[in-house]
Amino acid sequence: MIRKIVMTLLLPISIMVGQTVVTVTDTITTDTEWTNDNIYLLTEQIFVMSPAVLTIQEGTTIKATTDNGEGLAPALVITQGAKIMAEGTAEHPITFTSALSDAELASNPRGNWGGLIILGNAPVVGGTNFVEGITGVPYGGNDPHDDSGILKYVRVWHGGRSIGQDNEINGITLAGVGDETVVDYCEVAYNLDDGFEMFGGTVNLRHCVVLWTGDDAFDTDEGYQGKGQFLFAIVGDENGNRAYEMDGKFANRPLSYPQFANVTLIGSGADQGSADNDDMMRIREGTGGMFWNHVVVNAHSDVVDIRDCETASLLGDSLVFSANNIYYNFGSDGYDISNISACTPAPVAPAFLNVDPQLAAVTSTDEAGGIVDPRPAVGGPAFTSVDALPSDGFFNQTTYKGAFGRNLWIRGWSMLDEEDRLPAPTVVELAGEISVNTTWAAGEEYILAGQTFVTNGATLTIEPGVTVRALPDDGNGLAPALVITQGAKIMAEGTAEHPITFTSALSDAELASNPRGNWGGLIILGNAPVVGGTNFVEGITGVPYGGNDPHDDSGILKYVRVWHGGRSIGQDNEINGITLAGVGDETVVDYCEVAYNLDDGFEMFGGTVNLRHCVVLWTGDDAFDTDEGYQGKGQFLFAIVGDENGNRAYEMDGKFANRPLSYPQFANVTLIGSGADQGSADNDDMMRIREGTGGMFWNHVVVNAHSDVVDIRDCETASLLGDSLVFSANNIYYNFGSDGYDISNISACTPAPVAPAFLNVDPQLAAVTSTDEAGGIVDPRPYLGSPVYSDVDQLPADGFFTQTNYKGAFGSLQWLEDWSWLAVHNRLGTGVLTVDGNKETSLIPIKLSVSNYPNPFNPTTVIKYGIPQEYNVTLKIFDVIGNLVMEQTQNNQRAGFHNITWNAKNQAGSAVPTGLYFYQVTAGKEVITGKMMFIK
Repeated sequence: MIRKIVMTLLLPISIMVGQTVVTVTDTITTDTEWTNDNIYLLTEQIFVMSPAVLTIQEGTTIKATTDNGEGLAPALVITQGAKIMAEGTAEHPITFTSALSDAELASNPRGNWGGLIILGNAPVVGGTNFVEGITGVPYGGNDPHDDSGILKYVRVWHGGRSIGQDNEINGITLAGVGDETVVDYCEVAYNLDDGFEMFGGTVNLRHCVVLWTGDDAFDTDEGYQGKGQFLFAIVGDENGNRAYEMDGKFANRPLSYPQFANVTLIGSGADQGSADNDDMMRIREGTGGMFWNHVVVNAHSDVVDIRDCETASLLGDSLVFSANNIYYNFGSDGYDISNISACTPAPVAPAFLNVDPQLAAVTSTDEAGGIVDPRPAVGGPAFTSVDALPSDGFFNQTTYKGAFGRNLWIRGWSMLDEEDRLPAPTVVELAGEISVNTTWAAGEEYILAGQTFVTNGATLTIEPGVTVRALPDDGNGLAPALVITQGAKIMAEGTAEHPITFTSALSDAELASNPRGNWGGLIILGNAPVVGGTNFVEGITGVPYGGNDPHDDSGILKYVRVWHGGRSIGQDNEINGITLAGVGDETVVDYCEVAYNLDDGFEMFGGTVNLRHCVVLWTGDDAFDTDEGYQGKGQFLFAIVGDENGNRAYEMDGKFANRPLSYPQFANVTLIGSGADQGSADNDDMMRIREGTGGMFWNHVVVNAHSDVVDIRDCETASLLGDSLVFSANNIYYNFGSDGYDISNISACTPAPVAPAFLNVDPQLAAVTSTDEAGGIVDPRPYLGSPVYSDVDQLPADGFFTQTNYKGAFGSLQWLEDWSWLAVHNRLGTGVLTVDGNKETSLIPIKLSVSNYPNPFNPTTVIKYGIPQEYNVTLKIFDVIGNLVMEQTQNNQRAGFHNITWNAKNQAGSAVPTGLYFYQVTAGKEVITGKMMFIK
């Protein structure tokens, strides 16, 4: 625990309104959180001790005094067995910096505090070592997969002052750190010593930046075995030394063996000579490694200096530099082998490319100022002869060399951005045809000003994180839209952290007052079968869809969000958020969302395209609409139909007299209405099936239907019931307005229809009573023990469906997290009792271990347990008088650590009162009991 926290407002530190300066002066021995409403001031060397976890909220600033009053610099040290969970964002990075004023830092930018030190249990030369200048603080062990936590969007600036006798500190020191530790989007700027230094260990680096340090950018030693990709360094002019300083201990093991790919290293210019600084990459002491896709420009002396025969003996075997690496504008040699010329056998300098990589702006990279843009020209040498990288789960194959393609991923959070040294985003106005392969890059601004057509043969690639904003109309009263025509492709593959977003260009205030129908939408047209063979998009002349290829491939939509659309693209033709017309089943649609669309969310006109993890929120019409012989499948679908504005969750039509017959197969679907008490005056039934639509509907959970759940509209459709139209009897329909199945429209059909069976039981979803647009937390995950986990339908083993142990779109995993509109607007609940497999590590305890945090808690606490081998594990929670509150068994749990989060609710989903509770974990013959306090 922090034993002493001093609150002060009389420090020379700039603070935001509402922020308090919290002076941290003592060791951290229990789990602690630093929040972004405070500024934390380090005046001492602060140690986080095992097993404590220091969590730092996004946007938090930590400042440090120059010394501790005894001539040594404050630093933050994460010791072995402790963790740091510092997960910022591009918009809200976490910053470690000096407490000096801007004026003081301008005149003396380096060495104004210590730095960040993380010590782990991964292998190092000698087994264990100690941090210089600090007594009795070891690092190193025998666990290459050790986990010291997360550094993400973390900036360490103006450090490097001595923490011990003659021992300046690196910006970020990673000593014996294992590869379960995450280091991604991190920056060291203006450090007096090295930027990142890895003393042994196996930790991997991604998207790491070093600017103008006083020594080396990336320094490796003591048997470092990690990997790195997307690394960028400016060595600078008078103050810097090298980009790489890579050492080992040839006579000892492990052998230093870094593997670095997609790296851009910039020096101060060949004309500086060696008087100012040294070679860019110094490799010595028997260091091996693999170096692919490097771009090195403006080396002040040599590019690579191989220093000794031990290292030279590895060339071409355990030390490989790709012949495709680009070294350009260097002072002396691409490879300096003067120090190894007498080695036996005689060394041969590796090949490289001495060509201009055509980087946009790297001639003003000294500290004095100027725009820096390290992106290479498209089509230039950096985009040719690109190295193929290992398919090892770490490296991402790129189409370019260097750290950057078109995505300037340092924008928004790097010191270069803070100092206005990055180029302004390019504004690309879109309308008309795209007839050649085109990439839309993250970091640029795209304005959809008119209807934009990607034509036959062209592929539009959209990088993760791209946002496309659309104008309300094209100047002629019609809404802009993006149309992927037959034979064209869209490759829009975002990530949960960096989704691709199509939205309106209107302001937040304008969207708040009128959220729907502010632009068109996304239309994809394919060659898969549709009723009639071919059809045309309404409102657009001469744009067909449909054909005879059920396996047609129109590309990829992954982590794609379409918000605030649905305006007319033709006379009386509002557009769906995502229209899939005649699209084939080789097209990928996964983790996609439509929110606040004026018309439908997803509409499938025929075709065979399959949907996974698709979300529809508060559209003006239907969530999922099928027609014209749609033959696709869907799993993990979620919709909130909403209150006054929505219509149905499913509108499923066909053409009974024509073929193909509409035959959707949907499983694991959660549909939420506005509540049965709304009645049919506001909106309609949840699932309308008509016009001879067949289909299979398994594992559905439908709650709060405003009228009926299923409305079967005609005798053509009724004739398919039980044969080509099957609703599982295990589907849960709960809290509906009129009927589970409305068969009033087909009561006179012959034979007389029989409504299918269903389960009218409470699925115990966590938070679905505040699902209107006005606000409230939404969490559609079921409590453990709910009926959702019993009588689960067996799904076809057809290569598409994934067999689950739950009904509905959600089990314990909240797959909406990070990317959904609900997450962005802080309306997504995360407090349900859940087993989080993502938190498991490869550590194996020697016996059962159990802990929980926080304690006391409100409203959730995490119970962590470790098992030495595979067991069935049972968790029981009792109240203070011994009554069983909650019981859960996890079968066949693998060895390692697992987390369970309890949200202070009992087995029935009801909140429990304030008080003392006991948890009991049983694994095999071992039982551990602990206590915890719930305080509201």
